[in-house]
Amino acid sequence: MQDEAFDTLTDEQVGAISVALNDQEDEVKEAFEEEVDVFAGATEDYVPSGSTVSVEDRRAIIAVQSAGVAVAAGAARPKPPAPPAPTAPGSAPTTGGPSRGSRSRND
Repeated sequence: MQDEAFDTLTDEQVGAISVALNDQEDEVKEAFEEEVDVFAGATEDYVPSGSTVSVEDRRAIIAVQSAGVAVAAGAARPKPPAPPAPTAPGSAPTTGGPSRGSRSRND
């Protein structure tokens, strides 16, 4: 039930209506919200039906939560393994095990 009258209102007029609706019952707010996108920017001081915070405060809460998620995701990322230690020129890298040419004298 789109009302063409809302399409002709300026952002300032929509903002003034939204502030006037803050003290109304949820039914009235819901009818307004069906006609106007309250998150489009003209209704920062409006408190939507079923909410206790304004649109502006909701945006701030979402921004803080998003930043926290981004920080947590960065902290949870595993660190890449360290590069192998450099070897002396002309020498072969060792594997850490015994060399093939040596035998134990325990027999």
